[in-house]
Amino acid sequence: MTKNIAYMIATIIFLTFSICITVIPMGLAPKWNGDIPQHRDQYEMITNAFLKGQLSFLYEPNPELLKLDNPYDPSARSEAGVSFRWDHALYHDKYYMYFGVAPVITTFLPYHLIFGENLTTFHATQLYVGLYVIGIFLLFNLICKKFFSKVNYIIYLISAMVFALISSWVAISTPALYCTALSAALMFSIYAIYFYMKSVFDNNLSFNKKIMYATVASFCGALIFASRPNIGIILIVAIPLFITFIKTNKITKKDIYKIVIIFMPYLIIGGLLMYYNYLRFDSVFEFGQTYQLTSADQHYYNNILNNLSINRINEFIRYNFLIYNGVSNKFPFVSISGIFINFPILIIPYVLIFTKDFQKFLKKHYLLSLFIILLILPFLITLLQSVASPYSLVRYRLDFSFIMVISTFIAIFYMINNDQKINTYLISIMLLITLIMVILLFFVPFDENFTAYFPKIIQAINKFFFL
Repeated sequence: MTKNIAYMIATIIFLTFSICITVIPMGLAPKWNGDIPQHRDQYEMITNAFLKGQLSFLYEPNPELLKLDNPYDPSARSEAGVSFRWDHALYHDKYYMYFGVAPVITTFLPYHLIFGENLTTFHATQLYVGLYVIGIFLLFNLICKKFFSKVNYIIYLISAMVFALISSWVAISTPALYCTALSAALMFSIYAIYFYMKSVFDNNLSFNKKIMYATVASFCGALIFASRPNIGIILIVAIPLFITFIKTNKITKKDIYKIVIIFMPYLIIGGLLMYYNYLRFDSVFEFGQTYQLTSADQHYYNNILNNLSINRINEFIRYNFLIYNGVSNKFPFVSISGIFINFPILIIPYVLIFTKDFQKFLKKHYLLSLFIILLILPFLITLLQSVASPYSLVRYRLDFSFIMVISTFIAIFYMINNDQKINTYLISIMLLITLIMVILLFFVPFDENFTAYFPKIIQAINKFFFL
């Protein structure tokens, strides 16, 4: 058996296993898998509305709700005792969906047109996370081939599996609706980054193919905004990549129009998205957040200056990265803490960036600006969360955790490349610890996931451990 065939078989095994362990468990929680849909079937319901030719849901708001001076105030709704549709957008006496429309256009509508029935929402999340896992393997493989000559192939496969897990585990626990939009954005983001990097760093491609890959990346990038707009800020990474593309390719005047093509998906999809917003909310920039019926009056959050405060930013940074919620002497032993506490391996790139040798390596390969942006983006996204959301939630970490695993992968493979024996051993231990942590976190009861819905599962496991 040749080495290439062995690598291919190993890749298929690891990739298949990674997809299975991320996708299959999504069906465990009744409140997230469609058994108890409640408000979490909105993608299915809005698909039905689109097929009827309207942008609002087919059902109408409670007339008593419409009589309230401010139906968006949860206290006013509670005092009046009126019924309403949770997490819907209410505007001009109609219910709308404020979650990204990309899953409807790319998945739910085609499925309904082909099979004549609705796709259960969590199945879309399974599809997106499965494709995201493939994207992680593709991107990491591209990075290895281009920048690291002493690649330990098994470590690459293990890293891809572990990092795919830690950047998607929340979607695995609570898949429907919220994580449907999030995982769609996650999927489009990883492919946007992959195709941009391929167009820049794959020297085997002709100029026309590089343009083609960059255009596909832009198409994926535009669909991020149609899935979860605030993740769209990650496209800042395209700026240093575009500069590198210009520097490393001989651009002639007749090539200019080809470069212009790269930006067309943003113009087309962005224009359509603005028109969609205008038809619903009379504003091209309103996605529906202002009109949410949820646990807070979102009108307050349509002005960023209302929430711009150091204390609030610190609170969100602490919650996302540094909060420690302790451990337990019972299964699953761990708690959902800050991302640096749960996954210390993600600290490595933030330490390594201060070393001169690593900076020299990044400069040599046109990666320094890109890498610094990758390090800053999680905190920039957290800043945006602090001014645009009433509170921080665990699932919002999906907005940036995939960015952190990319910078961490580059950092740990730089370490392995420099000192294969010692660093491979150390990184292997860290990856194993990380894998154990993410598995344990999956069992932590939260947000009506399967162990919260079925507490006897935890009781049975603890009885097994502590006979």
